Amino acid sequence: MIEKYLIIIPIITFALFTSISIVNNYRTINLSTTCASCPDNLPKCSQTDNYVLGGLDVIPYFYNETYKGERGSDTIYSTYNGFNYLFTTVENKAMFDANPEQYQPQYGGYCAWGVAGEFCPEYPWSVECLGPSGNWQHGTILSEKLYFFLYEEAKEKFMANTEYNIESGDERWLNWFSTIDEKMNTDCYITE
Repeated sequence: MIEKYLIIIPIITFALFTSISIVNNYRTINLSTTCASCPDNLPKCSQTDNYVLGGLDVIPYFYNETYKGERGSDTIYSTYNGFNYLFTTVENKAMFDANPEQYQPQYGGYCAWGVAGEFCPEYPWSVECLGPSGNWQHGTILSEKLYFFLYEEAKEKFMANTEYNIESGDERWLNWFSTIDEKMNTDCYITE
């Protein structure tokens, strides 16, 4: 009889720990939850009187894999949904004007990993506290859409399960805002 228990106990133990591990890999989040408050040291990042991502020309990300960001000219600009975009050439402006929804940064140009994978209480990101910053050096095209990341490690985390993270980020963003382009990052970006 004891031999029977000696065989069953390790099996039950293994099943129990495996189940716990599986449960831990699936996080349950309440997308409507907001953090207690936005830290005072974080700026207001979405202001329509400033340029999206400080005037970054977003178009070259779509045709130049080595592009790391360049500010557009103050004289070559477009306004879309109340936000102003700068461009380095009139050709880039024309491409944007022909299909602005194609070229707009996803999640307003904030870090895609922050939107998809960072939650309260560890991170303050919410509808009242947008972030983290997007970085010109870490823009990438996925499924013909432009995503920004704060740093390379954030991009790697996002890319580890791209499909899931895009779905999570889209769900969270659309829970905060009625459209994907309602809020654009104008003041929380890194250029180097």
